[in-house]
Order: sequence, then C-alpha cells, then structure tokens
Amino acid sequence: MGLGEVRVSYLDNLEDELNAHLQGYKKVFVKNEDSPSAVTQFAYGSLSVNQQSGWHIHKTMEEYFFFLKGHALFEIGEKEYRIVPNTFVKIPSGVSHNLSNPNEEVVTFVYFGVAFDDV
Repeated sequence: MGLGEVRVSYLDNLEDELNAHLQGYKKVFVKNEDSPSAVTQFAYGSLSVNQQSGWHIHKTMEEYFFFLKGHALFEIGEKEYRIVPNTFVKIPSGVSHNLSNPNEEVVTFVYFGVAFDDV
C-alpha cells in the first residue's frame, strides 16, 4: 500500500497482536511505516480483568486514548484517574504511566501515538 492511499479497515478483519507491554491485545489500523506523518500507530486496544500495561515512559512520543467500554485505573505521574466509557486521556512525552483493569469486565479503547524527533 502506498503512503498516500486511502485505507479502509474493519476491526473484525484485523489480527490480534500482543500489546508491546505484554499485557492486553491490540488491533492496529495504522503503523508508523504506513504513513509519512509522526503517528506511531493508531489502534484498538483491550485489557482483560486484572491486566495492566506496567509502568513505562515514552521519551519521544505523546499518547492519546479514548475509552469505549469498561472501567479502568490510569496512573499518570503521581496521580490516579478513574476511567469510564467516553473518557479521553492525553499523556505527554516523558511522563510515566500505567493503565490497569482491576474490575470485572474487559476495558476497550482506541489510541494513537505521535512521535517527536527531539523533546
């Protein structure tokens, strides 16, 4: 697929991939190599009961999340945020964060990252 071509993807047709943090799954709509932009990926993600991303930092990337289903806990820096459906979260580059699902239902969300050459 060329970089300037239109892409239409159906969630049910995308393969499950293990999240980079080894907990939870994602279905990737767009990967970095699919676009000349600074978007690192755009994906649909899920965390099952008692899963978490683990604390991590992206030194050269911002992340944006929109939660569709379920309730989660997002620890960002030294603060905790209770996540419910229809919640948007922006995480600046260089900020430590951990997404966890301590509840009894799967959490689903869409998210993307935007990379910076120098932050």
